[in-house]
Amino acid sequence: MQNIARILQEVSDLKPDGNISFRSWRHHIKYQTPTGQIKTATVAMEILEEIYYWHRLSEDGKKKFRGEQLQISYKQLGERLGYHWRKIRRNVNILIDLNIITREFKDIVSHDRVLNNVMYLTINPEEFRKICDPENCPPTKPKDKVIKVIKFERKTMENQPVLPKKEPLISQNQQTPPTKIGRTNTKTTTEITSRNSLNSYKYLDKLNSLQNLEFRKNFWDFCDEDTTQHRKCLYSIISFRADYYMMSLEEIIESLKICCEKEKTGISGLKYLFGIFRAKCKNKGQGVRGYEDTLVFALEDFLKIRLSEQMNWVKNYSLDMPNKTIYYSIYDKENDREPVGDLFEIVIKDVKKQFNIDLKAKLRIKA
Repeated sequence: MQNIARILQEVSDLKPDGNISFRSWRHHIKYQTPTGQIKTATVAMEILEEIYYWHRLSEDGKKKFRGEQLQISYKQLGERLGYHWRKIRRNVNILIDLNIITREFKDIVSHDRVLNNVMYLTINPEEFRKICDPENCPPTKPKDKVIKVIKFERKTMENQPVLPKKEPLISQNQQTPPTKIGRTNTKTTTEITSRNSLNSYKYLDKLNSLQNLEFRKNFWDFCDEDTTQHRKCLYSIISFRADYYMMSLEEIIESLKICCEKEKTGISGLKYLFGIFRAKCKNKGQGVRGYEDTLVFALEDFLKIRLSEQMNWVKNYSLDMPNKTIYYSIYDKENDREPVGDLFEIVIKDVKKQFNIDLKAKLRIKA
């Protein structure tokens, strides 16, 4: 173990160019996502800021912590930074894998009590100096912006007939406005269901979830990637399924907390989370949004068993009970469209025979 006084002096000699951090950190503190993408570990940077603060000498040249090393736990770091302790542990491991800090577990005696596996964190000054050096950052070349100017010219040819402007099939008063996501409506119906509307994706907003500190903490812990796009994607998906199973905000928070404790987080943890939603909804003796009958759960189990041997051809499927439709997608749209369509026709007949429910099957064009 190196001399702690020398480590603290070397760390204190480095002057940050940010609040209490170095801008060069973002070029070095990175992690690889399950999909193989390299992302900046912003939570690990926050943890390093905290450790760096404690390793800097005070104005009178004294160290800020007792003992020879910084004693701190995952829970203490989580309370200070606002993250779940499991997320803190994952990001501490990132710093250790990069050799920026070292970790030790010791058994100590405090107030006549034996404490096992007490964690101590220490900065590695050699590696820390490297990531703080702005000249050690990999060069980044700005991308050249290419501005394409497209000129639209209306070409006319002699002796070419001018086609009359097409009249709308329906009057302006009867036309439906464009959807919120910018697409045009290709089909108009008088029946508005929660499945087809965008209200389901705004369900968490209706519950004022982002104003709830406990929800924000557990939701951020559930997100295993620290990117805005990742969080928005999970927020929309969770909002939709929470509305489908008619979950309250307290039930959503409890479910997210269970997933974090079980380390079922991120995109891969959604199936586990929705299983909790489904179990809570079933235990309350109610159905789902738009079809409030517990028969829907028996139908879901039936489809799961019935289609389990066909998943080599069926990519995925979902049951839309408000519209009584099974949406499915396939791997090979050219060769498997007809046989898989015949398969779902047989499944629909079996559902009619066993549950007396008339379902439709529709192939997703974009899966």
